[in-house]
Order: sequence, then C-alpha cells, then structure tokens
Amino acid sequence: MIAEIAIKQFRCFHDARISGFRAVNLIGGKNNSGKTSLLEAIYVNISPRTETIMRLRQFRRETAESIRYLPEDTWKTLFFGLNNNEDVRVTSYHPSGDVYRDIGLSCENSSPSLLSNAPKDDRKQTEDNFVDLRDTYSERSLTGSMLRIYSHKIDGTKNHLYSLSSHENGFTGKSENTPLNKILLDKTSVSYITASGRLASESLAREYDLADIQGNASKVLDAIRIIDNSIIEIKTLNIGNPCVYLRTASIGYMSVYMYGEAMSKTLELAVRIVNNPNSVLLIDEIENGIHHSAQESIWRNIFELALFFKVQIFATTHSYEMIQAFANAGLSKDTFQDVAAYFEMTRSIQSGEIIGIERNPEDLKYEIDHGMEFRGE
Repeated sequence: MIAEIAIKQFRCFHDARISGFRAVNLIGGKNNSGKTSLLEAIYVNISPRTETIMRLRQFRRETAESIRYLPEDTWKTLFFGLNNNEDVRVTSYHPSGDVYRDIGLSCENSSPSLLSNAPKDDRKQTEDNFVDLRDTYSERSLTGSMLRIYSHKIDGTKNHLYSLSSHENGFTGKSENTPLNKILLDKTSVSYITASGRLASESLAREYDLADIQGNASKVLDAIRIIDNSIIEIKTLNIGNPCVYLRTASIGYMSVYMYGEAMSKTLELAVRIVNNPNSVLLIDEIENGIHHSAQESIWRNIFELALFFKVQIFATTHSYEMIQAFANAGLSKDTFQDVAAYFEMTRSIQSGEIIGIERNPEDLKYEIDHGMEFRGE
C-alpha cells in the first residue's frame, strides 16, 4: 500500500510531499488545486509504461493531431511550468517508510539517430498505440521530442524502462526488456476511471463475466441495487455488441445503459474492484452521475469491497455532499474509520507549494458539522 508520495516537476506540482494515505482516500479542493494531477502522478508511479503516458494524453484530450506542427512540445504538459529541461520525479513509500517506487521522466529532442535502435512495430497508429514510421517518412518528419521513463536505483543511477518519441507523423516507442524491469512492472496493477470516460459496452460485459466466473456476481449485484433495489439479476447478452443487461421482476431485461449514468458507473466501480485484488483504483470526480441520497451507501459498499479485495482507492471530488457521505460512511464502522482518509488540496501560505491536509472521518465530520473550511476555501 502507498502511504506517502513525493512529486517533483510534474504537472502543477513543483515539489510536494503528501503523506497519511490509507486504504480508501478521498481528495477534495478547489479547481486547479492538483486533485487530478495527484491521481496522474500515482498512475505514472505505479504503471511507468508508454501506455500510461498515452492514456494521460487521452484523458486530457491531447490528440495525435496536436503534435503535427510542434512535435517538440508534445511532452511539455507533463512538466511543471511546461519546463521539460528538469526531470519529473515521483517517489512512493510503503507504510514502513521504505521506498516503493521511484520513477522519473526526462525529455530531450529526438532525431532519426536516436530512433535508429528502436524495435520495429507495425501496429496502426492510435492514441493508445504508436507506430514505427522509419521506412515511410523522411528524416525531417521523424524529428521531434523523446520522453524517457526510468526508475531510480538505490545507487543513484537510472534504470531505463521505456522511451516514447513524437514526430509530425505519430509516435515511436522502445522498451528495455530486462529481467529487472519485468519484476518492477509486474508488481502492482492500477486502474483509472476518468471523470467523463466509461468502459465500452463490450469491455464492461467482459469485466462482469470475469466477476461472475470468479464467484463475485452477488457482490456486483449488491452494489448496483444501491441505485435501484428492484434489480434482481445481471446477465451479459451477445445481441449485436456484447452488453450487460439488468432484470427486474416487472420489466424484464434492459441494457444497463437504459438505467442512467449512476447505474453503469456503480457497476464499473464494483467490477474494477472485484476483478483486481491487491491493486490500486484511481477515480476522478467520483460523484459524477450519483444522486446525493445514494452516496453514503455507495461509500459503505466501496469500503467493504476495498477491504475484502485489498484494493487501495484514491478518488477525487468537488462535491460537498460526497465528502459528507464519505465522513458518515467512514464513521459507520470502526473498521472503516481506521482505513479512511480525506485530503484537502491547497497551497502552503509559507512556501506556495501544493499540500494535502489529511483528516480522518471523525475530524472531517466535526468540521462539516461546524461549518469549517475543508475544500480549499
């Protein structure tokens, strides 16, 4: 489990250290206070892969088209103040204080000579994949910028994991497939639920089938019944595209998407947890689509599932009601109170750096009840 994280030169973080993370963590604060960037820093730290970087571009709606004219600026948004002359460093720590992962990002101008040793890759170019174009385009078109992903060794040297080059015609990737890297990258899995993105119908159906095969269908059903307790069965059907269908006693089977965003989101939350034990789940703007009357029950269910499957949760919110529901749920059981933490993202008056002020559910509830500030006001 991650108990602390140090972030340098990443996104809006110049030099920050946030500690006190527990099993279930809720992160609040004003707009542009670093909530989403904190999730992204954790994502890069746990999954230091080219796919992670490409997904961050998707999450921020940075399209492949945007690099056509200024490929040398492709990676600047990852760096504090758009200054890619200083490396990013994201270090996570175990509860014992030992380093869990120490990951760096660096950027440099790329050229055909830097790409010459990259392995051939004939996949089509998408935002999730990258393509080798050396046999198709001129040297000029392959000039751009290269992002290097590496880990810091105990002796202070760098262990290179991946490189990802951008040029006016796409991306080219290279991995360092050493035994040490495989051990590092296979340690922990991480999932990310964005504020607006949802699993495609086929993917959600596949995730539910996996939960069902592993004997966790009842746990998923309990979760979605928080939204509508008339649901009595979940089933996947392959009529056209594979889709999850829900059945009530009176209506019969209907697509999960006919029940609104809260239902599909709650289903996704449940399957992401039950299908990924001993992992980390990142959730941006967890309140989206969920009515305030269901939020406390949703949190209780998240606590139960996270503890049972040993999944560490990091979620962000803008919502007063969602924070209040988190505090109430955290106090509803002693076991929940011990594993819950709320963090207020704000800036230090002395240093101007971003900080995360930790509160346990009891302190958070007290501040809510007495009208105190807890959302970065």
